[in-house]
Amino acid sequence: MGHYYYLISQLPYLQFGDPLPMEPGDLLQEAEKWLTAGEYTVLSQVKLDKTEIHENEPEVLKEYKKFEEKLRNELTKWREARDEGTEHKPSLFGAGLIKDGNPLETEEKLYRLRWDYLDNLETGRHFDFQVLIIYSLRLQILEQLEQYDKARGKEKFKHYTEVRL
Repeated sequence: MGHYYYLISQLPYLQFGDPLPMEPGDLLQEAEKWLTAGEYTVLSQVKLDKTEIHENEPEVLKEYKKFEEKLRNELTKWREARDEGTEHKPSLFGAGLIKDGNPLETEEKLYRLRWDYLDNLETGRHFDFQVLIIYSLRLQILEQLEQYDKARGKEKFKHYTEVRL
């Protein structure tokens, strides 16, 4: 258990919306020094977009996957209702979260919802393997948000649309 203290205490503090302080691969590289082979395997397979639950996974990962699956189902139901001209009131968030704003703002709000859920999962946890799982998921959220950088997006758009002779 002591090895978690050393690993977790050296990780940069993460805050929603802040720049990505390290790549998720950097976390894995450092974690490999401190974790057992089994723990490292589990941590390396933690993915923000995976919802399939496996029996031997840590409880915090199972809980996040259940949340992610429910979030996706709520979004699907809301979109289907919208397309059919009916109304669906999501249980995880207010409809305004996805109705108001442009698609980028909506994505950012959905990532914020995930982040807040991870805050709830982390409550009462300190210096254990489950905190590392939460940290990994947060790094992945920040990585996704960083990809929405307007300047980089414009640059990529110019690159792909410029005429080449």
